[in-house]
Amino acid sequence: ASLLGGRIWVESALGAGSSFYFLVPRFYRPGTGLRAGRGPRESPRDGAARREAEIDADIAAEKPALLVLADAEAHRSGVEALFEGSDFAPVSATAVEITCEYLETLRPSAAVVVTESERRADSRALQAIRTSGIPVVEVDAGALERRGERSGALDSAVATAVYRAVIGSDLGCVLLVDDDAHFAEILRKLVEPYCREAIAVEDPELALERVRAGEADALILDLMMPGLDGFTFLTLVRQDERTRRVPILVCSSKTPSGEERSLLRDLGAGFLPKDALAGSRLAEGLMEARARAPKTKGRAARASSE
Repeated sequence: ASLLGGRIWVESALGAGSSFYFLVPRFYRPGTGLRAGRGPRESPRDGAARREAEIDADIAAEKPALLVLADAEAHRSGVEALFEGSDFAPVSATAVEITCEYLETLRPSAAVVVTESERRADSRALQAIRTSGIPVVEVDAGALERRGERSGALDSAVATAVYRAVIGSDLGCVLLVDDDAHFAEILRKLVEPYCREAIAVEDPELALERVRAGEADALILDLMMPGLDGFTFLTLVRQDERTRRVPILVCSSKTPSGEERSLLRDLGAGFLPKDALAGSRLAEGLMEARARAPKTKGRAARASSE
């Protein structure tokens, strides 16, 4: 089940009986399933650890699909390699497989289309993708074949383009809550490519007011701030029905303890160290924040109460 991107589990209560579950995705997506090598025999018994494993498994299973369109197997494999271990689940297809029904079933967040310099990608397939409103990132086949010469630069360029296409399509204003004005300005420049607007706010109390006023589509939050610290800020946001679903990425130089990491997960926040902002790590952090944000009132209420 894990290898297929699904999972199997049991719920049992003494005197009430047992329920067994088996779940696999309709589409096989490499890289999904249980994280950190956890398998059926490694299920943690501790309640907090079990919740963490379930959240990680749910998020992994919900990785957004990334359609890889290329006729050559080598090209499809090359693009898949670029996103191995990323927050996307690449699903490869050839032009003849692309139909409106296929796209409706897969519902990819973006499409990477490999084109050759002397021939554009199949116009019918590309038109179907664009008509479906799916962001398209084109990759030159020649550059992909020469990837060994400058893999780092190509990987970064393609990954950044995909993250921009996906995140920028529905992410408006991001509030950067950090009392360090110099770092906030650096962070603002890094965030701007992925959103409509990035605003730095040094005062957490003011930032909380702006979030409650509906001015933020996402938050990037420091933990160590004077007055209202990051954990208190995060808790207040999650307890308020108006703001509980806002994606939050904690970006801090403080290394959270095991208990603090568990609290961040319970409160539905992603985490990224301040020294790990290079490349597409920030975009990955924003996607993680969106995946962890409470989807329903019930889940948010449980997180805040715990």
